[in-house]
Amino acid sequence: MSTASIYNSIPSLSSMSRSGVVVSSYALEPYQDLNQPDEFFTVYLLYRNSYVFPNEDIKSARFKLEITTPFDHSQIQVAVIEELLKLDVVGNAYLCIDVVVQSCEKLLNALSKAMIVDLRVGPEHEYHDMASYEGNKEALMTYLRIKKIIRSSNEVDIVDCLCSICLEEFESEQELANLHCSHIFHGNCLVSWTVKGKNSCPLCRRKFMYV
Repeated sequence: MSTASIYNSIPSLSSMSRSGVVVSSYALEPYQDLNQPDEFFTVYLLYRNSYVFPNEDIKSARFKLEITTPFDHSQIQVAVIEELLKLDVVGNAYLCIDVVVQSCEKLLNALSKAMIVDLRVGPEHEYHDMASYEGNKEALMTYLRIKKIIRSSNEVDIVDCLCSICLEEFESEQELANLHCSHIFHGNCLVSWTVKGKNSCPLCRRKFMYV
């Protein structure tokens, strides 16, 4: 069942979908949290990590965030980080912090002071993002640089002399793709391979786009 169908009747506050993470927040109706003190937000966090929990087992947390005037972004961020550390989340899960902060700001003008945050981290969301790169080599090249998959040749320990995609030699002053499986290719060659929707190493087929 999709998140949209689970919370179909609950007002949406904020959402984000990036590489390996999808997070959405939903305002609870006032009658669902009658005991909520006026000076706090209540956050119900649902967390699914599909790498560790293939059956979508859920970790959950319930915590309060103090309402300050003026609105204190940094205080909210620190408080959410502390809760995520308790849940032992993976790195990409921390991208949910901005969604929580945005949602708190929206709740300031709403009757409710409580929200559900649905956080999902896993390769299936990365595959969804792959569609946005199809045919866009420049965007994909930028993404792979940010992920440190494509780097300058002087940062890569070259073992083989040839790129297995184009069968041409590696040269200095080139950008090379160094995958987590240790296979190395020309950066441009890997982009040409990946931009067609392929997200695995050309040699060993290990997936790398969600690492």
